[in-house]
Amino acid sequence: MVDEVLLSRRDDSERLKNLSTARTYKMESKGKDRNEIDFFGKFVLCSNNENFPLIIDREEVRYWVRKVNTLKSDDPCYMERLVAQIPAFLHHLMQRQLSVECENRMWFNPERLRTAALGKIVMSNRSKIEFEVAELLIDIIDSTNSDSVSFVIGDLIPLLNYRSVHAEPSEVRRLLQMCWHLKPESNSLSYQKYALGISGVKYQTQAAVGRFYTVTKEFIHTLPLF
Repeated sequence: MVDEVLLSRRDDSERLKNLSTARTYKMESKGKDRNEIDFFGKFVLCSNNENFPLIIDREEVRYWVRKVNTLKSDDPCYMERLVAQIPAFLHHLMQRQLSVECENRMWFNPERLRTAALGKIVMSNRSKIEFEVAELLIDIIDSTNSDSVSFVIGDLIPLLNYRSVHAEPSEVRRLLQMCWHLKPESNSLSYQKYALGISGVKYQTQAAVGRFYTVTKEFIHTLPLF
């Protein structure tokens, strides 16, 4: 159990995830060879930071995040009362009947673990580039009264720069392919390119050819950003 956890490095999060499903662990004592032993562990991480206690990706299913309400009044004997309840709590754990069948390697179906508290952490883990690209695309869709927008990565860079957002093409490509799981067209095809407009028009279109991505309005609104 960890109190006041703050794991901002991805390495820490990855190690926790690996251990949560590991069946063995290599233990090394000082001056002795490493031994592989059976491992069974559960991790309880507590934090007052509701937004960013650790890195949790959008599709992660190994965390169950619960928000615990604060006490309505101060109780100086609260810890002693908790300790006194330990025997009764252990008895309850040993006698209780499980209400949920095993549905996943983490026991619970992932849908049971999707809480509002988990969503808040996932949203806080999204990068600034993701927010800005999503905002740009929904702005184009709304401004042009369309249901979708097609683009190549090179189309987005000048539009992001105009919004004072510096993004490398590799960052945008990684976002589209690794985070949003989008794929460009397999061949170069014609599409409507959006660029900065003139004479009071926010965005203007022109015919272009390329291996473009297509993002729908519905897809944007399913992202944990809005």
